[in-house]
Amino acid sequence: MIFNSKLGTPYLESPHLFARFARRRLPMSDLQPLSDGTELRQTAWEYRVLIVDDDPLFAKYLKSLLGSDFLLEKISNRVLRVEHAGSMKEALSKIKTHYDIVLLDINIPLEEGLPPQRAHGLAVLREIKKASSETEVIMISGYGPEVDTVVQAINEGAFYYLDKPFRNELLAALLTRVIEKKESERKAWLDGFTGLYNKAFFEFSLKNEVAKFPKNDAPARRRLSPVSLILLDFDHLKEYNDQYGHLEGDFVIKAIAAVIKQTTRGSDIVARNGGDEFAVLLVGADHVQALRRAERIRKAVYKYGMEYARVKDLPMTVSVGVASYPSFLESAEALYKAADDALYASKRSGRNTVHGYAESGELKSFQELLGSDSGEV
Repeated sequence: MIFNSKLGTPYLESPHLFARFARRRLPMSDLQPLSDGTELRQTAWEYRVLIVDDDPLFAKYLKSLLGSDFLLEKISNRVLRVEHAGSMKEALSKIKTHYDIVLLDINIPLEEGLPPQRAHGLAVLREIKKASSETEVIMISGYGPEVDTVVQAINEGAFYYLDKPFRNELLAALLTRVIEKKESERKAWLDGFTGLYNKAFFEFSLKNEVAKFPKNDAPARRRLSPVSLILLDFDHLKEYNDQYGHLEGDFVIKAIAAVIKQTTRGSDIVARNGGDEFAVLLVGADHVQALRRAERIRKAVYKYGMEYARVKDLPMTVSVGVASYPSFLESAEALYKAADDALYASKRSGRNTVHGYAESGELKSFQELLGSDSGEV
C-alpha cells in the first residue's frame, strides 16, 4: 500500500481491502511460570508512537498501518501505542510525556485552522530532542525532497526523512531499525532476573526527571508535571529462603515483579533496585495519585499471594513508601530518601502497608492520608 498525499487517498498495491489494516488488540506475551505451575503474564515491551500531521486522512491511514498485520509481522509483534497531534501546539502539549518514536510532518500549522509552516515542524523537532534525546523522530514531507531542509532536520536530530508518497516497506524497515536500536540500548538497562529495569537505569531516570525542574524559579517549577516515587520491599524474603529454599524465594520475587508491572502504567518506570526491593517512577502523578497507585499494587500483590502462591503459611506482601517532587523536596537524592523513610515507616508499623506524606511533611499511613479510598486510579 502507498499513500499518495497529492490524491488525498490511500491506494493499494495488492487487492487486500484497506479495512484489513485496522488496528487490532495484541495479547500480552512472555508468560512467567511460577513454582506451582501457575502462569503469570508479564507485559511485553511497548513503544509509544506519536503522529504529528494536520491531514486527518493521512493520520488515520498511518495509525491503521501501524496496527496492521503487515507491519506487526515486520517488527515481530512489538506493541505500538499510537497517538495523534494535528498542530504544533497540540504536539508540544503531548511531548511533555515521553514517546519512543515520533512521525513528524515538517509542514504543520501552529494550531488547527491556520496554514502549515515548515518552521513549526522544525520547532517541534527541537523541542522533542530537548525533552528527550532518546526519542527518535522520522520527518515526513509531502512537498518533495529539499536538500537544505533535509540537512537541517538531520542536524537537528531527526533519525530519517521520508517523502510522501512512500512505500510501506520503507517505513517498516525504518521502524525495525529504530526498535532494534532501542532494544539494544534497553538490554543494558535491564535486570536479567526479573525483566524489569535495573538500578542503574532507575537512578539515571530519577536524576533526569528531577533535573527538568529549574532551580530558583518557583513559578516555572509549578508549571511542570510532578514526579512521584514508589519504593517497595518484599516483607518475608528471609523467611521464604530459610524455610523453603532460595529457589522458592526467587520465584516469589519474579511473581512480585510481574504483578507490579501489570499494575502500573506503560509510561511508568518499574525497576528492581536489587534483592527484594523495587521502585516505580511515576512522571505526571501527584502525591495522591501515587499513593493510590501504591495501594493498588500492595493489594494486587497480597491478592496474588492468597490465590496462587504455593506457600500459604507465609504471606506474600510488600511494604511501600511514597514521596513526590517537587513538594518540599529539593533534589533526586532527597526524593529517594523521603520514599525510603516512608518505606521503613511501613515496615515499622507492621508491614503490608503504604506510607506517604501529609502536606505538613509528616509521615502517615495510606489510611490516615486517604481514609477509605480504595486505591483505584
